[in-house]
Amino acid sequence: YVHYKVKEYTEVICISTCQRFGQTLINDAIEQTIYNCNYNELVKVSYSEDGKINGISADNMHINLISSSIIEYIGNKLGNSSDCIVSVPAGTFSGISFLGGAGPDVDIEIFQVGSPDVEIYSTIESAGVNQSLYKIYAVITLELSAVMPTENVEVTIEREVLLTETVIIGDVPSAYLNGNL
Repeated sequence: YVHYKVKEYTEVICISTCQRFGQTLINDAIEQTIYNCNYNELVKVSYSEDGKINGISADNMHINLISSSIIEYIGNKLGNSSDCIVSVPAGTFSGISFLGGAGPDVDIEIFQVGSPDVEIYSTIESAGVNQSLYKIYAVITLELSAVMPTENVEVTIEREVLLTETVIIGDVPSAYLNGNL
């Protein structure tokens, strides 16, 4: 009877707890990794003999180091079982607002379901007549399971982070300089 009555609240609480835990974990991993990152090494710009930009590329070695650092940080944190327990007051599961936050703590254990995934992609966008923006993003995906005495809930957390943005400035077309379009 109790399981039936609190099942919907249990699921909502497990999902929100997992999402909050996962977002914090991903944010910490990004902060640790980016703190040690040199942005000037992520993008290489090549110039022609006359000083004009003729190419731009991502430095795959540094980008792969960022990916592996994020995955390693998350794996280490999830490997430490004391970091993966979140306590929620029992009154919260009742669904009654004035009991939320009251009562003894119920531990929710959070486990990693799959390995964390970091996908890197880049975009190039127009930013005006003679400018382009080159951006590199990381998409971090983490699958977690919240384990309660009554049920297990699986949650996928995904976070997109801008790693770097480079403005590429080219020549202004002569049609714009002469006033002709």
